Amino acid sequence: MMEQAIQVKELSKSYGSLSALKSLTLSVGRGSVFGLLGANGAGKSTAIECMLGTRRPDGGTVRILGKDPRSERKKLFQRVGRPIPGNRLPGKNHSPGALRGHRFPLPGPG
Repeated sequence: MMEQAIQVKELSKSYGSLSALKSLTLSVGRGSVFGLLGANGAGKSTAIECMLGTRRPDGGTVRILGKDPRSERKKLFQRVGRPIPGNRLPGKNHSPGALRGHRFPLPGPG
């Protein structure tokens, strides 16, 4: 079985009566590439923020590289790249095709 880099179980987050995430469960194997796709307001940013430990979820569990991002965030951020709020591709490009020809450095092992 492939080692899991990201494990999310029953992740939930609400803002008042608005449910931004409802029981999100996913796993991503180490060395895999994945993306979260969805309409504006679908909860993608909230999911990433909860997974990185920068936003407190209402429920569920998250493990990244076997660590709890809330209590071991500093150690994780030394090894894991994270999105920069407001970071956009050049121009009005918002599709996977726009990534062709761009290089994105990944952290090395360790």
